[in-house]
Amino acid sequence: MDQDENLETKQHQEIHEQEPDLAQLVEHAFDTDAIDEVFALTTDLHPADMADIIQQFPAQKRLKLIELLHSVIPNEVLPLLEESIREQILPIFTTEEVAAAVTELESDDAALILEDLHEDKQREVLDAIPIEERITFEKTLSYPEYSAGRLMQREVVLCSPQWTLGQLINSLEDIENLPEHFYNVYVVDDDDKPVGELPLSSILRHPRRTPVSKVMNTEIKTVPVNLDQEEVAYIFRRYSLSSMPVVEQDGRIAGMITVDDIINVIEEEAGDDILKLGGVTEESSLYSNIMQASLSRFRWLFISLINCLIASAVIAHFEQALDKFVVLAFLMPIVASMGGNAGMQTMTVTVRSLSLYNLRVGHVLAAIKRELGIAAVNGAALALILSSITIAWTRDVKIGLIIGTALIFNIIWSGFAGAFIPYILHRINLDPAISAGPIMSTTTDVVGFSVFLGLATWVLL
Repeated sequence: MDQDENLETKQHQEIHEQEPDLAQLVEHAFDTDAIDEVFALTTDLHPADMADIIQQFPAQKRLKLIELLHSVIPNEVLPLLEESIREQILPIFTTEEVAAAVTELESDDAALILEDLHEDKQREVLDAIPIEERITFEKTLSYPEYSAGRLMQREVVLCSPQWTLGQLINSLEDIENLPEHFYNVYVVDDDDKPVGELPLSSILRHPRRTPVSKVMNTEIKTVPVNLDQEEVAYIFRRYSLSSMPVVEQDGRIAGMITVDDIINVIEEEAGDDILKLGGVTEESSLYSNIMQASLSRFRWLFISLINCLIASAVIAHFEQALDKFVVLAFLMPIVASMGGNAGMQTMTVTVRSLSLYNLRVGHVLAAIKRELGIAAVNGAALALILSSITIAWTRDVKIGLIIGTALIFNIIWSGFAGAFIPYILHRINLDPAISAGPIMSTTTDVVGFSVFLGLATWVLL
């Protein structure tokens, strides 16, 4: 029986692998001018699937596809698109179409669309929507980008502590703009300041006559509208929250953030850190055009070129030693390369700890000591291996000891630099994910070459 099930599963997998991807089918129909088939393939798709097809479509054809389908694309698709793609396709939509999408979407999704519009188009769209909603969106756009105020949705369910659960349930039936997704009802005082929260499970578990004040959770977490979204995500993760209210400076509730928004933030921040560690930005992503990607990457390659020139200047200073002992030229890159690799490991751990708020002022010294200990152990082991190989190859004990000593020193330095440099950059409000790499690369190269060639000059000449 198990063999039959395994065979059936394997057959299903083979059939699935042979089936063409939906995006490929749409592209083929589009290329052959089978317009009816394009509409048939894209009708009634889930918004996430539709967004995926648009993003997978070749850039040179994407705008023509949107021109064909934009009148039938669900409004929910727009917030799901990559920001760069959304900016490309929004000009195709008329002011009235964008205004209709903005008014129908939840406020947090609508804000994503509005902030991607050019200033003139944004003003036109705001003027085209009812004044009450316009004021709400203008308020949202006034908050800093990537803040809780931009991330939150305005739709939130509130109640008074004087109510009973029955009154609360009855009030839900009368709310016209009930949020599509919500997990908690927030209890507010007469000034609209949150004093508690009621999970939906609590509402359903207790009799209707139960006072709200008896079952509400008074240990409620709130965040100010100006708090950075990365810090909001940290609070959600630390306290395992499903939603959290956002408050104005005077403490009044302004909206709420739900866990689905936080998942997007975590994905966005993690992806951003990975790109920055590689010396690239979102402008260099899969969906950007060649010139944008080239310009984005060029500046970091230029910085790398400067780093190489500095390292070359250090090498040139020890020209006499290199002329006399050519073998040094073969061994020299090993020290710098190993130091750079060790430093990158330490820097990655440090940047991750900073992004998760695990590395704080009181923990910095302990973290540096730990990385120095790791570097010392690895450096000693690698130095022993490299020295032995070098001595066997060159038949020169001095050169083996020189490269071993230089390797230990450079790996220890890289452990210190990889932990210390990101922290200092973070303290002076520079992004360590993108700034630490070039600095650390330069220091490990310069220190590695200087120590190795300096020792060689001192011992051999």
